[in-house]
Amino acid sequence: MKFIIAALFIIISYSINAQSDSPKKYKYFVIYVNADDAKFFRTLLDEAGLIDDFNYTKKYQVVINILSDFACDRFIVLGLFGSKNVELDPDAFRWCWCQFSKEVESGLLNWTGKNKLNLEKK
Repeated sequence: MKFIIAALFIIISYSINAQSDSPKKYKYFVIYVNADDAKFFRTLLDEAGLIDDFNYTKKYQVVINILSDFACDRFIVLGLFGSKNVELDPDAFRWCWCQFSKEVESGLLNWTGKNKLNLEKK
């Protein structure tokens, strides 16, 4: 009986950890964007007013930080791929999270590609 209870505890603990590791649960993450991802990111860029200035042949990184409980402290940063810390890059673009539509917010949160990395675990 003790074995069954211990096994159930391990299974439940693993299940909870697996769910929290889901890319859809990330609150601070980066998505490395390339031309294949352009369709979705065109919407983000259109809302940000950058649609005409965007070069789709380059690779970009989008950092999303929505860890804060305060809406004004949540942000999105877009910069060129390869920048060591895009959040500190003076050439990167920055926006408040709340200025984007629910469609863009949902798209970023629900992105599950291999190019989405959790930054909370650094």
